[in-house]
Amino acid sequence: MRTRPFFLLVLITLAAGCGTVASPTRPASVSEPAVLLIGDRAVFDPQDATGYGFMLPGAGLATVDGLHAWVVGFGDEPGDQELIQLASANGTDWEVSDRTVERDMGVELRPPGPIPSTVLPPDGGGQWVMYFSGSPSSGANGADLWRATAPGPTGPWTADPEPVLARTDVPTEDGVAPTQLDFPAVVRTDEGYLMLFGWSPSRATTLIRSATSADGVSWTVEGAPAIGLGLCGGFDTRSVAMPRLAPHPSGGWVALYGGFGEETDQSMALGLARSTDGQAWTCASADPALEMADIPGSTRLHSYALLAGGEEPPRLLIESLVAERSELWLAELRLE
Repeated sequence: MRTRPFFLLVLITLAAGCGTVASPTRPASVSEPAVLLIGDRAVFDPQDATGYGFMLPGAGLATVDGLHAWVVGFGDEPGDQELIQLASANGTDWEVSDRTVERDMGVELRPPGPIPSTVLPPDGGGQWVMYFSGSPSSGANGADLWRATAPGPTGPWTADPEPVLARTDVPTEDGVAPTQLDFPAVVRTDEGYLMLFGWSPSRATTLIRSATSADGVSWTVEGAPAIGLGLCGGFDTRSVAMPRLAPHPSGGWVALYGGFGEETDQSMALGLARSTDGQAWTCASADPALEMADIPGSTRLHSYALLAGGEEPPRLLIESLVAERSELWLAELRLE
């Protein structure tokens, strides 16, 4: 029997079959904007396609060529992980397009290696950019935020030699470095770049901070958390984590995030927040946009990737845990 990989337990601690595409179905209690599940079955089985029982979807992107997702497969033992790129023309049928993503990055990280959460296409030419979290092989254990570039979506990816944001750059109130920075969500703005990221002042909880940059390399962190505990109430009172960013059609930004409520409930629910400037955030829906009960057979929602950038509404690739394995489901983010 496969056991849940060590890294999945760390994330939970910190955050306290293919078929025909059907019309999105709406969770009964959610107002707009909303996350709408597409279809009635999973769109990717990690075990069948890659041999890994668990798969964490991190970064995603929609281009004129289709959908891309960067995911991390987890094996039975700590250290048995692999960064894999998936591709799909329609979101329903996914194929493994690259299993060498990490090979040429040039940085030494502790297991599970790089966990990407944003990939940006070139802006008027130049390099593709990936932002990821990872724990340096030397020094105190805990992840920092990194950047890598590539000539195309399939690489080869070359990481900057140093983190773009380290734990020591964002101290806690007592001046001590946080235990973890993770899941950097980055978008381009008129002034440069906006980032939301997970910030763990202790191993008991995670908050979401924001930072801005003129060049995507040097970042200035805002003084207070952008999304704190209980922004939407109930389902996000213990921890908020794993932010994802997308532009809103009417201006400003929408952020998805994972909310954790009661201490006995380890499952994540997806929350939605809105901002006009990327700094001040308000709740967009008092109810979860998506939760475990919305996915048939799910025992836990664990992670997700946002696939934005095309003309269609942004899609989500959602990891649902079923018994001792993962399934990946497709959903749509409705912003109108």
